[in-house]
Amino acid sequence: MKKNKLIAVTMLIGLGLSFSAIPQASAGTLSEASYNGSFTSEWHKSAGTHAKGVDYGFNTFLINEDLAYAYYDGGDHHAVIINGGGTHNGPTVAKGKVSNYEIQHQGSSVIYRSAN
Repeated sequence: MKKNKLIAVTMLIGLGLSFSAIPQASAGTLSEASYNGSFTSEWHKSAGTHAKGVDYGFNTFLINEDLAYAYYDGGDHHAVIINGGGTHNGPTVAKGKVSNYEIQHQGSSVIYRSAN
């Protein structure tokens, strides 16, 4: 009986150590830009580097939209837009892919992010 308990405890400890050795992705902002200006005509800008960043802007086609295209070569990521309507998250995509998100414009200031 003691031998079975010892084996079970040893297996649980080994299992726990193997999971603790797996690197955990840290959540956070990769690139960020804010804009407080004219939202009357279309415009586009970029923030970040070639490896991680966000292309963002304001679109007037059909409806007025805030848009963000997030990219990251290091892992999973998504686009984030914070405007007068709240915080809006785009789809999470794998490294090297683009997470794009467009939301109806609200407010006078907008934050655009690439996040993981």
